[in-house]
Amino acid sequence: RGDWVFAGLVLAFSCFLMFGTFWLSEGKMKMGSVVWNDFGPNLSLVQSFAVGHNFPTEYPHFGGSPIRYHFFYWFLVGNVTFLGLPIDWSLNLLSSLTLTAMLVLVSVLGQVLFNSKAAGRLGAALFFFHGTLFYIPFLVSAGSPSAALNAVLGLKEWLRSIYQYPGE
Repeated sequence: RGDWVFAGLVLAFSCFLMFGTFWLSEGKMKMGSVVWNDFGPNLSLVQSFAVGHNFPTEYPHFGGSPIRYHFFYWFLVGNVTFLGLPIDWSLNLLSSLTLTAMLVLVSVLGQVLFNSKAAGRLGAALFFFHGTLFYIPFLVSAGSPSAALNAVLGLKEWLRSIYQYPGE
């Protein structure tokens, strides 16, 4: 039962992340500031699969350039959009499901390797900290758990690195 609760919480958090990053509002695409540079060419690719005939496959923004990565994912999102689901739901639903599946697999791997459900769930939680420990002084500087939660919810950009060089 605890595993299902964990998977449900991960799914809910995944949906929160994905639907909070990309959505449609009044006929316009809205997206978080951290994804706009990658979503331009990829959303045009999704639309080319959904409403166009993109064979042989190439990026709409870069004519003649073949797709170098994530082809099947964007093709799948385009097909789900073609079948009638709005592009934001297609992208966010597939992203949420794949993120949930990956985090559950990380959790199971940790559980199998260390014979501990706590280790697996901690491994899945640490996925969200992108390799830097700057979140520790960031959370401590807030002063209290409620202030730390408000600070996290109010973030508009990535945390700065504590490392001297940007090539972390």
